[in-house]
Amino acid sequence: MAQPVQYACLRPGRRQASALIREIRINAVAPGAIATPMVLNLPRAGQDMLMAPQPLHRFGTSEEVAEAVLWAHVGQVGVHLLALG
Repeated sequence: MAQPVQYACLRPGRRQASALIREIRINAVAPGAIATPMVLNLPRAGQDMLMAPQPLHRFGTSEEVAEAVLWAHVGQVGVHLLALG
């Protein structure tokens, strides 16, 4: 299940995509918590709080986000949802 922030990011994209489905394609990537220096410098309790809702129980990487964006950009058919993190 998407987190509220992810839902807020994806919902407008879905609405626009359904309205313009014959004209353009809209992609949205809403990753979970990413292993950035800021996140990795948090106290363990803070990291655990961010980790709790992550489906894979790990932080994603910036490389994974880049791969998802590239995959969404290159893919030419349908609607794609990819869970990260």
